[in-house]
Amino acid sequence: MPPVVVIMMGFAFLCGLILLWAGLRGRRLNDHPVCRQCAFDLDGIYPESVTCPECGAGLKREGSVRVGARKRLTGVAALGLLFAFLPSAPLGVVGYAALTGSDVNAYLPVGVLLWSAQRATPAGSERIANELIRRAQARQLSQTQYASAAEFGLKLQADPNSPWSEAWGNFLNAARLDGTLTPAGLDAFERQSALLKATTREKAASGASLPVTIALDQARVGSGDIISHSLSLDGATLDGKKVAAKVSGSGAMGTLGGGAFQIVVNGVNVSGGPGDDRQLGVITAAGSRVPLGVFGTGPKVTALVDLPGDLTPGPHTIELQLSQESSAGRGLLGFPSFATGAGSPLTLRTTVEIVPVEQLVAPIAPTPDMDAKLAAMLRPGNITLDEAGFGQPNDGPNNARVSLRVKDLPVPLACDVLLRVGNDEWKIGEFHTGSDATSATSGFSSSSFSYQVSVNGVVTSQSSSEDSREIVGPAKGLSATRADLVLRPRPEVALKTADLTKYYNGEIVIPGVPISRVEVPSIFREMRDLQKSQQERLRQWQNQRRPRGR
Repeated sequence: MPPVVVIMMGFAFLCGLILLWAGLRGRRLNDHPVCRQCAFDLDGIYPESVTCPECGAGLKREGSVRVGARKRLTGVAALGLLFAFLPSAPLGVVGYAALTGSDVNAYLPVGVLLWSAQRATPAGSERIANELIRRAQARQLSQTQYASAAEFGLKLQADPNSPWSEAWGNFLNAARLDGTLTPAGLDAFERQSALLKATTREKAASGASLPVTIALDQARVGSGDIISHSLSLDGATLDGKKVAAKVSGSGAMGTLGGGAFQIVVNGVNVSGGPGDDRQLGVITAAGSRVPLGVFGTGPKVTALVDLPGDLTPGPHTIELQLSQESSAGRGLLGFPSFATGAGSPLTLRTTVEIVPVEQLVAPIAPTPDMDAKLAAMLRPGNITLDEAGFGQPNDGPNNARVSLRVKDLPVPLACDVLLRVGNDEWKIGEFHTGSDATSATSGFSSSSFSYQVSVNGVVTSQSSSEDSREIVGPAKGLSATRADLVLRPRPEVALKTADLTKYYNGEIVIPGVPISRVEVPSIFREMRDLQKSQQERLRQWQNQRRPRGR
C-alpha cells in the first residue's frame, strides 16, 4: 500500500475522532449553571442548593458544575464515527502486517490492489503483481476479478509513463495459460511489449541524408518472454510535409547473436534476405531470464531521411511512419518473421536542428606523410569482381567488393570509394569510420560475424571481427586485372553517421590493387533467379495486403 495512502487514512481516522468528540460534547445553548453529573439546568437553584435536585450529586465539589447547557450534534457525531470507522480496518491490517512482517497486500481485496498499483512505486507495483500471481495459482480469484486484473495489466503496459515490472508480464502470461487473456488481449500484449524511440544527430545540414535510429527504449514483457517486432518503413514527414526516406543499416537480413550471416562460395556471396526495400529489420523485446546475445537481431535499426536543401536554420520535427508486426516465439535464431506491410501502424518522432554544414564536420588538413600512412594501413589484399549475390544492393552483373580496415586508424574518414583504371572511374560506394553504417544505400556493409561454406575445396571458416568493413557496388565494364583504389573525401558522408565531427580532407590513392574475378556457379545462378521470382511474388502479395491509400 502506498505510504501516502496510509498517511491519508491516518489523518482521516484522527479527524473522525475529533468530530466524534465535538458531536458528543455538543453546542452550548446558554450560560446557565449545569450539573456535570446529569446535565440538569441549575438556573435559580445554584449556588444556594448544595445538592442537585435531579440526581442528588453534591454541588460544592470543584468541577461539579459547568457553565452552559449543551445540545449534542448528532450529525457531526455520526460523521466523525464514519470517518473513524472506515480507515480503522485498513490501518489495523497495516499495523498487523508491520508487527508480524507479512505482506499487507495479502489482506487487501483485488479492487484495492489495482487502485494501489496505479499509484505505487515500481517496487510496490511488483509486489502487487506477485500477490495477484499467488492468488491466481491458489484459485483465489474469481473469473471477473481475474479478467479485471488482466485488463488492468494491459492498460499499465500500454502507458509509457507508468512504471513496468516483469511481474506484470508474468501475471499476463499466467492469465494466457489459464484462458483468461483473450486472443485480442494477447495481441495487445505482444504489440505493446516493446517501447521504441527514434533518435538522430542533434544537428544536421539541409540537403543531407540523415540517419534516424529506431531503438528499444523499454522491454515491457515477462521475465521469460522473447517477442520480436518486425518493422517496415512506410514513409516520413518533416514538419508535417512528406520527405523521402529509405531503409539503412542491416536491412531485412536476419542476424545471429548480433552479426550477419553470409554464405560465400569461391569468394561469391550467395546469401541474402527476402528483398523488400521497406523492411527495416527486427527488434526483440526479451525478459531478464532470456540469455543476452542468443536470440534476436540487435538493439536498433536505421532509416535514412533525405532533408530538403532549402530548410531554414533551427529545430525541425521528423516523423517516421512504420508498420509493426509482433510475434512471440518467432524471430529466433536470427530468422525473423518480416513485416508484410499489413501490421499495426506506428509513428515515432524526433527532432533535429539545422545548422550550416561547416558547423557539423570540420576538415582535417592532409599531409603527404598521413596520405602514405593511410594508404599502407588501408591497402586490401585484393578487389573481388563477381556477379551480384543474393540480396545485395545494386543487384546486377560485375559487382566489385573490397574490405577496408576501420580499427586503429589515426584519423576519421568519410569518403567515396572509387576504382580507377587509366581515365575510367567506378564509384562502388561510400566509406566512413563512424557508426550507423548505410549499407542499404551506399553499398557499404559491416559485420561482426561471418561464415563461409566450403565448395570445391575451399575450406569452411568463420570469423568474428569488427576490424574491417566491406564496400560493395557496381563496376560494369571493368575488365582490368589491377585497379587503383581511390578514397575521395566528402563531408556529406560524415553526416550519415551519428558521431563523426571531423574527417580527413585528403584523397587517398592505393595503386595497383589486384582484381580477382569470380563467377557464380550455374546452380547458384538458378537459385538467384528462383529467389528473384519469389521476391516478386512476395511484393505482389504484400501490395494486395496493404490497406488502400497507404
